[in-house]
Amino acid sequence: MTRHAALLLALAALAVPAVALADAPSRVTIVAVFDPLTYGENAYVNGQLLGDGQGGQLVTLEQSAPPFTEWAPVAQATADYAGYYSFKLQPSQTMQYRTASQGVPSERSVQVNVAPRMKLKASAAGKTSVRFSGTFAPGLDGQSVAIQRRASSGAWTTVVNAKLHGGKAFQGRLRATKPVMLRAFFASDGAHLDGFSNAVRAVPGAAAKKASAAACRAPRITRVSFKPSPPVAGVGATMRVTAELSRGRLYAIDARWGEDGKRDHFTLAPAYRKPKVVFALRHRYETAGSYQIDVKVYAISKLCRSNTLKTVRLTVAAPH
Repeated sequence: MTRHAALLLALAALAVPAVALADAPSRVTIVAVFDPLTYGENAYVNGQLLGDGQGGQLVTLEQSAPPFTEWAPVAQATADYAGYYSFKLQPSQTMQYRTASQGVPSERSVQVNVAPRMKLKASAAGKTSVRFSGTFAPGLDGQSVAIQRRASSGAWTTVVNAKLHGGKAFQGRLRATKPVMLRAFFASDGAHLDGFSNAVRAVPGAAAKKASAAACRAPRITRVSFKPSPPVAGVGATMRVTAELSRGRLYAIDARWGEDGKRDHFTLAPAYRKPKVVFALRHRYETAGSYQIDVKVYAISKLCRSNTLKTVRLTVAAPH
């Protein structure tokens, strides 16, 4: 060996930190943290080497997949000054773990259970159907998920099975005539726990239209009165219109007096926009007789604008 090669070997040896020799630990403890978990989340396998001088000793981690008959080393860590060690893991399926140091195995093995991660969304696909789609991880070719509907009792019932395309996505549609609550469910395959997606509410087109119509309520005209009653020809009279909308605001009234197209239209200032309003309108009939008054009240709510029309028959008396 040349002098130059010997110098290189010496420098390389200095660059590699030496592990202090120590007696084998008397025990190797082990514990799994964050179990069970959903795919993509972190788990930890921690423990301690018990005995004198265990700081800085190497710890080997081994794992075993279902059916847990074969073990393989996957990582190494160095114990701290007190002999504690930790491994950060992100298993894609349920795994068992054990550790060893200086030929001493951990006192037991631990298991980290993994559930698949699923996301679901749904929307109306017509008057009587709902379209759903979702994602699944990890990818599992040849598998499927169950789409379940929640009953009024709270129980979940499978209504259709959806195949995983590419092992990672699913979609489809189902019949529904009223709002439904759906979720995706995956039954354990031995390597993964049962899994559930988020629950989503879907409203088919016909039900959505019906619900929208029900929500967009029109105001109620509860009373129409006159003073004097009955009005007298040639004398001014006051008509009071009481209207209300519990979850909205009344803002205008349009009154057609049935007399040559005469009308009064009042738009209230914002300060008067309330859920219940009494409109007061003044009018004078010149001729006695029978008239048809058309009263229309306008309202606004968070969902829509609406109005209500009420027709009143009025008899105007002749002057005394």
